[in-house]
Amino acid sequence: MVLALVIGLAAGGSAAAVTLTGGGDAVNPVRSFVATVSAGPVEQSVNATGTVEPADLADLSFPVSGSVTEVRVSVGQTVTKGQILARLDSTAPARAVDMAKAARDSAAAQLDSAETAAAAANAPDTAAATVESARAALAAAADKLTSARNDLASTVLTSPIAGTVATVNLAVGDRVGGGGSTGAAARGSSSSGGSTAQIEVVGTKNWTVSAAVSGTDLNSVTKGLQARFTATGASSPVFGLVDSVGVVASTSSGGSATFPVTIKITGTPPDLHPGETGTVVIVVKSLQNVLTVPTAALRQENGQTVVTKVVGGRDVTAPVVVGTSYGASTEVTSGLSDGDQVRITFSAPTNRSGTQRGGNQNGLRGDFGGGFFGGGFGCGVFGGQGGARIGAVHCLYGGG
Repeated sequence: MVLALVIGLAAGGSAAAVTLTGGGDAVNPVRSFVATVSAGPVEQSVNATGTVEPADLADLSFPVSGSVTEVRVSVGQTVTKGQILARLDSTAPARAVDMAKAARDSAAAQLDSAETAAAAANAPDTAAATVESARAALAAAADKLTSARNDLASTVLTSPIAGTVATVNLAVGDRVGGGGSTGAAARGSSSSGGSTAQIEVVGTKNWTVSAAVSGTDLNSVTKGLQARFTATGASSPVFGLVDSVGVVASTSSGGSATFPVTIKITGTPPDLHPGETGTVVIVVKSLQNVLTVPTAALRQENGQTVVTKVVGGRDVTAPVVVGTSYGASTEVTSGLSDGDQVRITFSAPTNRSGTQRGGNQNGLRGDFGGGFFGGGFGCGVFGGQGGARIGAVHCLYGGG
């Protein structure tokens, strides 16, 4: 039985034209692929899961106490920088400003009087002391006026950023106690309704992705590396750069230590949302025009790394020198050339009924558990299941 396939190395290795042949017996059928070796791009990467967070996030609360008289926004509303979001009753703060201004004016008049009297006094030391006291009183009155004006301005809550309202924990008639912050909150604050802010605004143009890497991968990840983020369910990734790498570990429930990594997404992708999760690929090393062979084609014989090379239709054992492994593919520095063909042979164990494990009435499916091409072999090449995945390798057959 012979069946033509095409295999594309998802990790960026060589593309291979493949022929599947059969052999063996009903219990342990042997299958083999003939792959054409070619040069192409390869990359080493660190993979992780990540969560989307807005790069701009403002948790807002009135810093003064008062009664809410107006709430101008609702959840989901788009706002601009400086837009008024809510107001407090300003009657008492406005009266306090008037009183503080009157006190400041009175202190200024007293200073003028003291300076005039000092100019005509026969006791310069006493006059000087009176002038200094009046100046101190004026400075204190001016400070109180500034504070009163700030309190009056704080009865109006405005957005420091442009974005979308994520949380509104205010209603007209509510009494707020003050002491909140109206500055932009630190990245990582809640943006899904769990915030304690009175109003929360999230930016929708600039994004970050928070991820975590193992201690083994930590030394490979540095600021400035390119990264890709693919949201769950998305068909294509967005791109970014590693913005920060933490050095303080967190311990998961399983006991393994991970280190935080923040990725700054480039551009303004429109389809990201706060709290969205997905996969992160951090590119540690990227090379072009590297000759690779499927890792599954390599084996050890007599202390040498060899492959089965197909020459003129005959199988020949050929020693090779390998370089870096890229998972599904491995660099070959000597022993093979662009266009050479190699054979990858594997056994397809069956269950007691003689049906290939993983097979069903629609067609036999391989299930070799984590061996072939660096991952579990699940290629529906014998029937209705269509295309499937071999670790990082895709069997493009049928409609799967």
